[in-house]
Amino acid sequence: MAMRFILAFVSLLIFTQSGYAKPSKSFEPAFLYEINPKIDSKTKAFQSVDFALHFTGDSSGRTVIDLPDFWGGHAELYKNFQDLRVEAGSLEQGDKPYRKVVIHNPGAKVILRYSAKPGIHSEKNLARSLHDYRPLVQDDFFHIIGTTIFALPATAKSS
Repeated sequence: MAMRFILAFVSLLIFTQSGYAKPSKSFEPAFLYEINPKIDSKTKAFQSVDFALHFTGDSSGRTVIDLPDFWGGHAELYKNFQDLRVEAGSLEQGDKPYRKVVIHNPGAKVILRYSAKPGIHSEKNLARSLHDYRPLVQDDFFHIIGTTIFALPATAKSS
């Protein structure tokens, strides 16, 4: 397990130092993600993978967020999200099951937080499908594909 982390860290370090991941000084992203794996200090098992989506809210005070719905033959991917919450605003159900509406001050900096935890997707179910792309969190590893786990402001899809 430690070797996987070292290889992932080294790959990330090489990428960020290569120049490809360095935006120009005038570049300000429309949104930014944080990914934070939580590990139990005693058992060394993954407890969850926590996500934070930072974005500037719409000038109307309402920003529509789309959670993943369908990809890779799997539907209702939004059901993999746990502990969905907003800092600097509140969260309402949107017009579709995978859509949320964040209510905030116009143009406010907003953070949407959510988690993927063990038990969302079991090893027993994984054995049934070699091509199961849903988020997977186990004691000794996790596997995510961006299309299946990243919430996205609806306006970002059209830009």
